[in-house]
Amino acid sequence: MRLLRRILEWEVSVGAVLQTLVWSALPYIIVGVVVVGLIADVCMY
Repeated sequence: MRLLRRILEWEVSVGAVLQTLVWSALPYIIVGVVVVGLIADVCMY
């Protein structure tokens, strides 16, 4: 029972870390997509 609780706590902390990483990386991902889109637009013309 104690092991199960420890695993659940570990999963929650890993989930929190992953969420933090995703939220901190999100602006860069959006900027990257926009920049790639603009470059593709310029190359099309």
